[in-house]
Amino acid sequence: MPDAATRAYNRLEEAHKKPLDAAIMRRMWDYLRPHRQAVLFNMMLALFGAGLELAGPKVVRHLIDIDIKANRDFTGVLCSLAVLLVLFLGRWPMTWFSIRRNVTVGESVIRTLRDDIIRHLQQLSMSYFDRTKLGRIIARGTSDVHAMRHTFVWAMPRLVAILALLVGSLVMMATSNVKLFAALAGLVPVLAVANHLFRRKVSTAWRDVREWTSRLTANVAENISGIRVVQAFTREEENLAAFDDIQARVVASHMRAAWIFGVYMPTLDLIGAFGKGVILLYGGCLVARGACTIGTLVMFLMYYDMFFGPIRQIGEIYNDALHAMAGGERIYALLDTPPKIIDWPDAVDLPDVDGHVVFDNVTFGYDPGTPVLHEINFEVHPGRTIALVGPTGAGKSSIVNLVCRFYEPQQGFIRIDGTEIRDMTLTSLRRHMGFVQQDNFLFAGTVADNIRYGRLDATDEQIVGTAKALGSHDLIAALPDGYQTMVAERGESLSLGQRQLVCFTRAMLADPSILILDEATSAVDSETEMRIQRALRRLLAGRTSFVVAHRLSTVRHADMVLVIDEGRIAERGTHEQLLAADGHYRRLYDEFVRT
Repeated sequence: MPDAATRAYNRLEEAHKKPLDAAIMRRMWDYLRPHRQAVLFNMMLALFGAGLELAGPKVVRHLIDIDIKANRDFTGVLCSLAVLLVLFLGRWPMTWFSIRRNVTVGESVIRTLRDDIIRHLQQLSMSYFDRTKLGRIIARGTSDVHAMRHTFVWAMPRLVAILALLVGSLVMMATSNVKLFAALAGLVPVLAVANHLFRRKVSTAWRDVREWTSRLTANVAENISGIRVVQAFTREEENLAAFDDIQARVVASHMRAAWIFGVYMPTLDLIGAFGKGVILLYGGCLVARGACTIGTLVMFLMYYDMFFGPIRQIGEIYNDALHAMAGGERIYALLDTPPKIIDWPDAVDLPDVDGHVVFDNVTFGYDPGTPVLHEINFEVHPGRTIALVGPTGAGKSSIVNLVCRFYEPQQGFIRIDGTEIRDMTLTSLRRHMGFVQQDNFLFAGTVADNIRYGRLDATDEQIVGTAKALGSHDLIAALPDGYQTMVAERGESLSLGQRQLVCFTRAMLADPSILILDEATSAVDSETEMRIQRALRRLLAGRTSFVVAHRLSTVRHADMVLVIDEGRIAERGTHEQLLAADGHYRRLYDEFVRT
């Protein structure tokens, strides 16, 4: 069963809101605000282009009624055609320039939005990532942002041009022939009803599209991340079936949205064709009676097309806006998620840390109602190594997560050099820490880039010097391109031992006052293990270190060993003292020796 936080998040993800949310629209405008001059300029271009288009039918009326019918003037015909050509050519450079400006503004906004998403994700607490599927997070910065791109790039100037054509064509029709204009009045309520039904149904459809697309992305990310488990347990067919089920829902949601839009557009075409039939029938009668000229009838038809064309485009814009709104709901839900671990108002920046760590009656649970650590008390003096051992799930990693302040305890205090860590800025705290994880995470790039990750200003000479001091230089130098060897995603192109030594070198180059190794000494061959153990002793020397280890061979030389069992400290002492005590540690050690 999902916990309360997960259920709340899912409700937020799947909340049904009104079709066009004014708050979301205001926030979208906030991203355009820095570019408002360019947006206004583009809107003026759109208005000017609409004005040129509205002028065309009047020239056509003059061409038919005056140049051809009344005067039979070939020169006049050429002049009218020349004016039409000028109107058309005048719109071409404006359209070209407007497209360039729209794309420039839109892509700049999208870049800012993506930056905000990544910046916010990097500030969120670990609890957010614990409860949120990777695919959903990826979808926020990819498909949801893409859904908003079209609106940011084209919607505003396009909408201005459409409204100008709508209003302008209505005014022109009303002033050119009142009788024809009145004959079309009955179409207004029909259009209003069609648009109301479309808006209500398509908004729900697009929200479903975004939700199921997000679930599909999450499923793909999960299967890729766990591909080894999938293949090891031959779960390919079952996973494919689950994927196909979600994909079927994605297809169904897209088909529903397309079906609604597919009904709406032909309905508009039908209404438009009916209106054009009314104009031709009634207008033909007026022409026959001499109450309307042929030129006026043609002009009226052209303005009618200008009126109905934008109505179709408004449906498309509304469709795009709903698509963007569905993505915006989720993006802003992410951006509105507050980090739980933040700097307190009076937090101080400690320039230097000796590494004196104290846990004072600490109780903690990922779900506050279910503690995983109970009243933890211990002290680590500067430069000493403390090892945390115990069965899986006992709470070892939870302790080091608290030291890094990835989470906060519900009870008790953690102090470094006498300062409670909540009174230290996060930057100050983590600047003095080195962290090597169980999965030995490496980024795509060169080996040197990965070693430099914790100290970006380090020179190549300093990187090599650190590797030599640690004892990893010969192994790295033996790689195909030495320190410039490219590392595949997550370091898959390197062996487990090579990844471990690169991570150790990265930690040593950063020169932290406090070092945390969370199950960082996984099983490797005996020769590599001896190399890693030598590197480990050099890495730990002179710095406060927390070593979480399942393999007890890595904790023999620790200054203090804490045996964690069911969230409590069951035993504490040195390796020799705990063996002599013949308790939990002895049983763990005997089991390790047997294996």
